[in-house]
Amino acid sequence: MLSMPERPSAAGFTLSELVVAMGLGGFVLALLLGFLGRLITEETSLLGRLALDRELAELAAVMRSGIQRAVVPRDARDGRFVLPDGGDCLLFRYRSSDGRTRAGGYRLRSGQVQRRTSADCRSGVCRRCRQGHWASLSDASAWRVTRLVFRLRELVSGLVLVEVVIEARRRHPPWVERRLDLRVGPRS
Repeated sequence: MLSMPERPSAAGFTLSELVVAMGLGGFVLALLLGFLGRLITEETSLLGRLALDRELAELAAVMRSGIQRAVVPRDARDGRFVLPDGGDCLLFRYRSSDGRTRAGGYRLRSGQVQRRTSADCRSGVCRRCRQGHWASLSDASAWRVTRLVFRLRELVSGLVLVEVVIEARRRHPPWVERRLDLRVGPRS
């Protein structure tokens, strides 16, 4: 009798096995890409928060130093604070190292914290936030201050505790927001 030749063993994959393997591979790849996307977003947020924390800490150090000049006991009579514009501007006077009384202050304008660099106190400008010369302390291209609030608390000896609230947002990524609460009192 005639015998049928034996069928050679299959070397390789069938079409259905190949389609199933590609589907599983695509699924695993999609999971990995989703995880990688979330990881990049979280890392961007973390780096943004750290950068904003650093910027706010530097701003707080400058503001603390400036405000403390007006609240030290020996300058108490020259350290009168004024909140003329509803709390987003703080004006004060301090005695400089040359013994002269100077005008100082901080305000929020166009998303930037500004420091008063000079004012003519003889003409009453020391009590108004819209006048005098101001310099920006914050970088509007990297982050924006969304809220700046000053509150004054009188202490027992007539000295003043200044409470400052600063809220800020990074320009990129824009969802990174931080708040800093600062209390500045007399130097010990």
